[in-house]
Amino acid sequence: MIRYAQEQGPFERRIIEQCIKQRMPLPGKIANAPDLEFGLEFYFFAFKDLNTCRSSGFALGNIPWTAINDYAFAHRLSGVVRDDFFFIMDAVDAEYIEWQNSKLSKD
Repeated sequence: MIRYAQEQGPFERRIIEQCIKQRMPLPGKIANAPDLEFGLEFYFFAFKDLNTCRSSGFALGNIPWTAINDYAFAHRLSGVVRDDFFFIMDAVDAEYIEWQNSKLSKD
């Protein structure tokens, strides 16, 4: 359990330590957090950054192509790597929108 706490960010680490001290179960979002395959962290953090580029309004829209392009340019992605980046960001974005919409329909 302590090793698990070391792999988390400072906020999550504090929650884990408190759960251990108080002998309480971990919150579901921490206990069931997905493991990323090696090398996918870049895409995870890219999506988190790009997610802030959405326009605000009544409906959740896609991440703008220009934002993805600017991100790729800033990180000097080119060729097949750039093509893969666009493909992955589009796929993750579509899944995220579907997930958000399913949450709204349940409410």
